[in-house]
Amino acid sequence: MDTSFTKSNAVFDIEMKPEYFDTLLNNNGEIQPTKRGKKNSMVWEDFTTKDVDDGETRAVCIICKKDFAYIKGSINSGTSHLKRHLEHHKGPSKISVQAAGPIKDTPRRCKKYTPQRGSKTASVPVAFDSERLLNVKMELYPESEFAFSDAVSTCLTDWNIQGRLFSVTLNQNQPLSEIDINSLRSLLSEKNSRILNGQLVLTNCLVRALTSVAQEALQVCQELVKKVRDCVKYVKALEVSKEYFPDLKQLHVLNTRNLSLDDQTKWNTTYEMLLAASELKEEFSHLDTLYPDYFKSPSGEDWNLVDNLCAYLKLIFDTASMMASSSVPTTNTFFVEAWKIQLELMRASTSKDNIISTITKPMLEGFDKYWKSSCFVLAIAVVMDPRFKMQFVDFSFAKIFGDEATSFINIVDEGIHQLFLDYVAGGVTGHLSNGDAHGFGLIDFEDFSMKSASQQSKSELDQYLKESLLPRSHEFDVMRWWKLNEPKYPTLSKMARDILTLPVSTVDPESVFETGVKKMDRYMCTLKPQMVEALYCAKDWLCTESIKSMDSLVKMEFQI
Repeated sequence: MDTSFTKSNAVFDIEMKPEYFDTLLNNNGEIQPTKRGKKNSMVWEDFTTKDVDDGETRAVCIICKKDFAYIKGSINSGTSHLKRHLEHHKGPSKISVQAAGPIKDTPRRCKKYTPQRGSKTASVPVAFDSERLLNVKMELYPESEFAFSDAVSTCLTDWNIQGRLFSVTLNQNQPLSEIDINSLRSLLSEKNSRILNGQLVLTNCLVRALTSVAQEALQVCQELVKKVRDCVKYVKALEVSKEYFPDLKQLHVLNTRNLSLDDQTKWNTTYEMLLAASELKEEFSHLDTLYPDYFKSPSGEDWNLVDNLCAYLKLIFDTASMMASSSVPTTNTFFVEAWKIQLELMRASTSKDNIISTITKPMLEGFDKYWKSSCFVLAIAVVMDPRFKMQFVDFSFAKIFGDEATSFINIVDEGIHQLFLDYVAGGVTGHLSNGDAHGFGLIDFEDFSMKSASQQSKSELDQYLKESLLPRSHEFDVMRWWKLNEPKYPTLSKMARDILTLPVSTVDPESVFETGVKKMDRYMCTLKPQMVEALYCAKDWLCTESIKSMDSLVKMEFQI
């Protein structure tokens, strides 16, 4: 399944094309009797002309190099047959979809109330590898169990990419019911056989899951967090940090962090405030001797709770920081991160230390939902990393599932083999269509070739899994490795390219730590859906900066 772009995607290219004109004089230096105007049809973005024998001019497809009849400079030089030919090349070969918020490589979903109409709209934009928002659709009947899947289906049909939908990432803030998810999986299975009966659906956004877990922890300790925040407010208001802290720091370990008040709409600032305050707890304990009106500082037990809270928030913070980077790692990385969080929270929630278990139990309850819904897809991704393969799945699942690990490991193993066979079958049928097979009486040969290719390619997967693991290195580029090894693993490399670029988030990097949901202003809510779509799509196309090919697969998200 080739994800490279061809000129067939020129419909998405807004770069101006140069226009070409014939010379005004013929070979005898005489003025041409007629003047040829510039080619206005869009087909000339994908076609060129060439002169053949007897002065005949042919139109040549840039994509497949086929040539077609074309009468140069004539009013009869129609392009309808050229447009029909381009239909065969229309659209990219793979679409990954993120839902519930504008996203990259995806339909996304956001809802809006339109007061005068009393209905909600679902933004189901579809964007390709160029990270462009292409659709905003209205859900006329949002209460319907099939509203979202129908909206996705409409987008796919409009763009003629029904068979190219590969994955969907949903927003945890706008959860779908089990019926909605099953309907979406049925749609995926119907449109594309290479998605394991619709199991390549990341039902939760990783960033939203992390934010929810962090909020749970802060909620458990909200009284303590407020106490620390009040202390920081007092210090900042009286500028004690400038007048007295330097003297106090001479008596204690010098701190390099700047004490600052948190922004309660961004949970990472609360974490950083707690961390900085914890490192200055000795200084805080001396403030009451300098200021009689200073309220009581947190006790030693309180600071112990702050230290434990920061330790477990750091697990979430480190992973979220990866998502906030301008270059988000490939999907395999997030299996390792999710596994570490799940394992550590499982251990901590059963701790005999009452403080630790109190903090981590609600965190585990929230993150466990994400782990159960996403570990299968993420495990397949980590198998595509030649540094881990199935060995890491065996190791990690044994830590999480204990005696039941074998059954879960077998599910992943069977899933990756089935997905690979789907790629093999798709590659063979792509070379020989049913029509061609019937026309030449080659049905039996087609079956034979598919079986042969399946057996040969199966050994390709087995060979990869049996080879030794590569040394683990922080500088390892897994996508580059697969590109270099494509001649050795022609089919497996295509599957790896698709799996490793699955989007795990629906949130743009700038909003990773935000606890709220962006909303449209009242003015936008009064506009018709077509105008809203035009404004959002135009802004996305005109304002989006150029990005590297390996940049984040995420986009902006709006709650309307």
